[in-house]
Amino acid sequence: MSIESRIESGLKAAVEAEPVRIPAPLSDVKAAARRQTRQGRAARWTASGVALAAAVAFVTIQTGVEEPYVGKGETLLATDPIVVQGAPSPEPLFDTSGLGIEEPLSPITDAELALELARSFSEDTQIIRVTTIGTTVSGVNAIIQYSEASGLSHGGVQFRCLLTFPGGASCIGEDLDAVINEPGGLVQPGSSAEPDSYGVGGSHQLMWDVPSGTSVVVLTVNGESVWHGPIADVAVFDTDLFDGDQFQVTALDQHGNILESFELVARIG
Repeated sequence: MSIESRIESGLKAAVEAEPVRIPAPLSDVKAAARRQTRQGRAARWTASGVALAAAVAFVTIQTGVEEPYVGKGETLLATDPIVVQGAPSPEPLFDTSGLGIEEPLSPITDAELALELARSFSEDTQIIRVTTIGTTVSGVNAIIQYSEASGLSHGGVQFRCLLTFPGGASCIGEDLDAVINEPGGLVQPGSSAEPDSYGVGGSHQLMWDVPSGTSVVVLTVNGESVWHGPIADVAVFDTDLFDGDQFQVTALDQHGNILESFELVARIG
């Protein structure tokens, strides 16, 4: 039944119940019906508002739970412990055809593989986070492992290790109270003025914490160059250096400007 029909029925009922009274004008009855309709809607909105407030309160409580730290460009892969896929470097906005052969890093998205690698390196520390770097063209996997150990210093020590499998490692450590205000409470990279690690005499990997804003890293050995975009601000190159080889590593920004460059002579020991 429409609202007009209900109003007319109500009017007729009122007239029949009280015949001596003058019926109220139809416009007044309609106005009263509209007021009742608005009141009904207000009651429904009030109930809905209570449900909405409860939902907002629930979300607020949920968001109060500490979320795992995920840096810009990173992808969360696991939470216990935290595993993230490292952020790719900014895409170069210049012609890279003259840089040599591209040897890109393939991203590692398998959290179980990343944890397996991290655990195989150290059993004496508690792993708190793993950041995947990638896989080189020769199939070597590289990650960043963050771990903590107690009893070594005041409140313990946190380690940040660049790891390749198979390959080498480069670790730095800080007291926990020294990193509490760092992004994510994590040990930050060291100086980018030289490689973090490289090997001489056969197949190894060169690992380098690149300067912030690096888009491309170029490795030149005896005049031959290869390059790639770092992942998680770390470059990892397959190398075959021998004693006396000259090599140069250069970090370029998106526009091809040099951010850092150094030349070294490979020496055993």
